[in-house]
Amino acid sequence: MSTTLNKLEYLDETKDQIKTALNQFGSGITDEDTFRSYADKIDDIYNNWPKVTGEGTDIVLNNTKSALMKIGLNGNTEQDGTPTPNNPVDVKVVTGENSVKVENKNRFDVNIIQERTTNGITMSFNGQTINLSGTATGNANFYMKSNTNIVLEAGTYSIIRSSLAEIATLKLASGSDTIVSTGNTDISFTLNEETIIDGLTLQVPSSVGTINKDITIQLAKGSASPYVPHTEQNFTINLGSLELAENDYIYKSLVDGNWYKKGYVKKVVLNGTENWVKEGYSEYNLFALYNENYNNNFNDVITPIWNISSVQICKYFKVGKPGYQTTNCFSFNNTKNLMVQFNEISTLADFKTWLSTHNLVLYYVLETPTDTLITDQTLIAQLNAFEKELKSYNEQTNISQTYANLPFILTASALMKGGN
Repeated sequence: MSTTLNKLEYLDETKDQIKTALNQFGSGITDEDTFRSYADKIDDIYNNWPKVTGEGTDIVLNNTKSALMKIGLNGNTEQDGTPTPNNPVDVKVVTGENSVKVENKNRFDVNIIQERTTNGITMSFNGQTINLSGTATGNANFYMKSNTNIVLEAGTYSIIRSSLAEIATLKLASGSDTIVSTGNTDISFTLNEETIIDGLTLQVPSSVGTINKDITIQLAKGSASPYVPHTEQNFTINLGSLELAENDYIYKSLVDGNWYKKGYVKKVVLNGTENWVKEGYSEYNLFALYNENYNNNFNDVITPIWNISSVQICKYFKVGKPGYQTTNCFSFNNTKNLMVQFNEISTLADFKTWLSTHNLVLYYVLETPTDTLITDQTLIAQLNAFEKELKSYNEQTNISQTYANLPFILTASALMKGGN
């Protein structure tokens, strides 16, 4: 039985081994450094290691090392078209449930294929290996499961199969469009934009006769060789009602360890109960919500702001300079008053009635960003898992999303293969 002294000797030996390993990376640990300080040395190694970085809704990182990685969750804003009171265009931001998938080089997951027996051939799986068995009585077609897909960003891809004779045809489709269809050859193909592959056909020809064979398939951006089995991590980030507009982001405080939303944009919903006034102009209909009549709630609007579309956006009106043009528009002026030009409505009463059924949803950039503590325990647990469990893969790391409303703008950083 080990004595306490034996255990202390073993711990001291382990400490020396860790010190030796860390010093191989230039940590400079001496006998005077405490064991507790080793954690900071490890952080220094990680922080100083060369990184591969990327930004976007979907990201491909090349020349990556298998290690912990970091992905930042940033907001996004989209309005597809120019709004008018008669043809509103919703403003989309990141909210609700989003899922982030991190995959290795091989984007082909056999689990999207239906396991079944057809025309005498049974398809089953052992991990990421396809097993074909039976005696063919005709061509056997196997298809993608319903409600599954492969999201591929723009780029050039390659497909390889370990056996071309047994899977004579491999077809990928997006909706009614055939993306690629290959016979007894391995091929490459190019996508000019992000494409959702929602159709797959694998055909085993009747000429195989009796068979019992394992086969692998690889779909990769760039070169598909050498083969590696597909592997992935999936993380759910459910923001609930929390919204992240463009430039907003989520972060973990180094001071208190809590999660926060850094807010650069504010959302306002106006329903006609506010203290609006109609300006006294005869040539156009101009309605105003003065900051002082709105409890100075517009004090946080960034100024100057007249006619700057990048800092204000609305569902029913385009950004403009009310009173200086003929079209319907809105904007904050330089004294932080909200101005709306609405040519089709002439009275204040009618304007407020219209607002009661057409709530004015607008977003504007804040003069000073805010920090909002996240208290949703489910979201906190998801963010903690995302921070602690997220890993990159050797050679290539692929990051994609599915989303309820709009995808995050992701900022990814992984250790570079080779490194120091």
